[in-house]
Amino acid sequence: MDTLQFQLKTEHKEDAKECIQLYNYLFECYGGEVWFPPWESLTIVKFEGYPSNKKYYRLNHLGKLVLKGLSVKNTEEKEKIKIKLTKTPDGQIYGNYTPENKKWIDDNLGLVFVAKRHNINYYILDNGFLVHIYNTTKIT
Repeated sequence: MDTLQFQLKTEHKEDAKECIQLYNYLFECYGGEVWFPPWESLTIVKFEGYPSNKKYYRLNHLGKLVLKGLSVKNTEEKEKIKIKLTKTPDGQIYGNYTPENKKWIDDNLGLVFVAKRHNINYYILDNGFLVHIYNTTKIT
């Protein structure tokens, strides 16, 4: 990490920022430490001159792919909203549900859930349950 902090002050600043993002993710995954094999498999190290102890890191193709996946995951988290389960204005539960699923919706009417838009007609709740947009009210 010290090498990356030093690298932030050089012309390799953008590479360092990307590497720090990935390093922080690995730090979380491995419980407060970053093991060399996963780090080495995601980065390329370049030495300045010979002999020199100055190293510069940049992400390899796999590292860039992992970083892109992290940014997609973060974007999805930001798209989540709170919705309240309701009946349609005519008092129905709209959608193609089994009797058990209709009962689940009926039992949870009025409760607020975190969800994201699944497609044009449905929200998907954090528990994986699909709810028709006609049976929801967006909470802001």
